[in-house]
Amino acid sequence: LLALDKPADAAAVYVKLSTAFPKSDYASDALLQAGKAYSIAGNPAEAKKLLQPLTATEDTRGAEAAHWLARTYLKENQPTEAIKLTDQ
Repeated sequence: LLALDKPADAAAVYVKLSTAFPKSDYASDALLQAGKAYSIAGNPAEAKKLLQPLTATEDTRGAEAAHWLARTYLKENQPTEAIKLTDQ
């Protein structure tokens, strides 16, 4: 759906997947993709809600979540919040 330029629809599908299979190894990947899709769709509140918890993970998902969270803050003209992510 992202490739079809439907990021909000893609985000909803990813959230549904993570909710349907919360114990799956892929649940956090689905939340990361949903957060990215919400950011692309221009829904910063949902993007931040999903991405913020993922920034605490000690793997590549945490770094990617921080990247997309920073992009979301920058889209909202909040560079100070984006810079704070580099201190984590």
